[in-house]
Amino acid sequence: MGLIVANVVNQVSATAGATSIAEDVKFTFSAHALHYNLFGLGLTTSTPTLQNFVDKLTSINLNTIRGQPESTIDGDDWFDLLPFIGIERYISIATAADNIPHACGLVYPLSPFPNDPTKNFGAGPNQLTQLVSNFSADVAGDFDNFVFDITVEGVDANDKPNPLGYMKFVQDSFTSGAVDSVRKTDVTGSRLLGTFNFQTTAFDDLAAAAAFNVTGIREQAISFADNIKVGPYKPSRTWSMQPTFRTTASPLGYMKFVQDSFTSGAVDSVRKTDVTGSRLLAAYNFQTTAFDDLAAAAAFNVTGIREQAISFSDNIKVGPYKPSRTWSMQPTFRTTASPTMVLDLGHFLSDYGWKNASGALGLNIEGANIKIETRAGVASEATRVYGCTLVRNGA
Repeated sequence: MGLIVANVVNQVSATAGATSIAEDVKFTFSAHALHYNLFGLGLTTSTPTLQNFVDKLTSINLNTIRGQPESTIDGDDWFDLLPFIGIERYISIATAADNIPHACGLVYPLSPFPNDPTKNFGAGPNQLTQLVSNFSADVAGDFDNFVFDITVEGVDANDKPNPLGYMKFVQDSFTSGAVDSVRKTDVTGSRLLGTFNFQTTAFDDLAAAAAFNVTGIREQAISFADNIKVGPYKPSRTWSMQPTFRTTASPLGYMKFVQDSFTSGAVDSVRKTDVTGSRLLAAYNFQTTAFDDLAAAAAFNVTGIREQAISFSDNIKVGPYKPSRTWSMQPTFRTTASPTMVLDLGHFLSDYGWKNASGALGLNIEGANIKIETRAGVASEATRVYGCTLVRNGA
């Protein structure tokens, strides 16, 4: 399989003011993931918060041949969604020292299985047009000097010419009505994989002796032509239904680790490590100077390993890519500090078969009048509902 890993943009300034920056993502191959890395310098004498860092990225819009935008998700919703679907993120350690580099790495799933290029999903050739990053203005005494990288991961069109569909997030951001009022969110696409939600009042926010159902979202249901087919169910139903990171053992071979231990040469020198075996599954590395070791105002690329690539007979086939590209593809949460798993406990996911191991994914909604019906448990509070759908490729 012709796996492709390539830079889309590198170290683009997010500017100090509120702005939107569009990058072209019209690829001639099938793309299953976009890796998005955000960098910034601390600008405070107190420990900055991850929430404030992520809030720099207000939202992401994905433009396609079908719509501009066709898919929208807020930055903090995107950050909190990923663990629910088995995708880990990178978060640098927050520090109070002024001008210390901070970063986070996220993956935008174009496929329901962005970690598995062999699955026949993703955006087919020439389906995508632009990825638009919407940024808020820098906050005084918080962070500044924000820049971002985008890397695409895909498969040669000859190996995956007709993927079955790509991911779309249908956002409905609203203020809830009266208690027990119902908001109906229209959803389009081929298959409904899940409903991802934000409620201002989560279960853990309830006051002493509060009723158990006064969360922002009291219950949800999926209706087909206004006839409920799934639910109604309460948000607490989803607690035991969250998909986990799944893996299967392969009987087709055994693991081998080829070690190359060395002292690096000059900056920008290249070390070529010979690898043998049947299939290369990953490159695992140790660098003495990691991102979290960088000094105040250091450049973001002066880590021990600046970039890596995989070459076949000295012809590069994968990369070059920066270590930060791998942040969003690690199957474990890599930190030496206590991990922050989500930004807000108000996020929850209802999974309708997003990662089924075999058979069709999710609910068939092709050509149907589909609505997510959200019943309010708290009046007049900020709520966001996303229909997470699979869209067929094609004009």
